[in-house]
Amino acid sequence: MNKADRNKRIARIKIMQSKILGLSDRDNYEAFLYRLTQKRSTTEMTKDEQLLVIKEMDKLMFQENDRARKALKPMFRKLYAILKEQNLTWNYINGMAKQMFGVDRANWLSHDQLHRLVAALQTHANRNNRKEI
Repeated sequence: MNKADRNKRIARIKIMQSKILGLSDRDNYEAFLYRLTQKRSTTEMTKDEQLLVIKEMDKLMFQENDRARKALKPMFRKLYAILKEQNLTWNYINGMAKQMFGVDRANWLSHDQLHRLVAALQTHANRNNRKEI
């Protein structure tokens, strides 16, 4: 069981590595590991060192996700205002997201996709002679 747990920790680190910007480059990744554990490979690490790396990567991922969420807030406010003004439902917006980007829910859109969705809704509102929000 110990070897299976070790392999799970290593797999988790590798998955997190791919999700954190700046760690996709091998040199940056090894420098990150070395800064924390004085080792350049997860296979050389002890259980505690691997857990330390996972904890640090969790912090980095949370910071990146938090910044991304904060950047999307104004766009979601604009989207909500357009919804309210045009008497649209979230199902309509989710349907547009699915049609435009192949994403089931507007909440899952990237910043660029959300911006394009809001622009499409605003264009639709302008065509219907509605005031701009």
